[in-house]
Amino acid sequence: MALLGTDDFKDARIDKIVYKVLELTDRDTQWICVGERLSDQMGMSVISFGEDAFGDDLEELKKKDIPVPDYLRKMEFVLHGPDVFGFTSW
Repeated sequence: MALLGTDDFKDARIDKIVYKVLELTDRDTQWICVGERLSDQMGMSVISFGEDAFGDDLEELKKKDIPVPDYLRKMEFVLHGPDVFGFTSW
């Protein structure tokens, strides 16, 4: 939404960008789910940074410094994070 300069959730261009990013995601090492950013409860597709990115201890998750995979760094102009999210669905 920020990249496109819109706050319209129904803008079809948003879906196209999200689907392209998800298509390029390495699903063998980065798992995808729908989550809610804890800082503002904004719902979004979440690309995890591997098994170490999950946990029940919020403070421990906030302290972790998990490196962003190189291929995701190349797409950082459309990505937000890293951040801590609450799981909502797969």
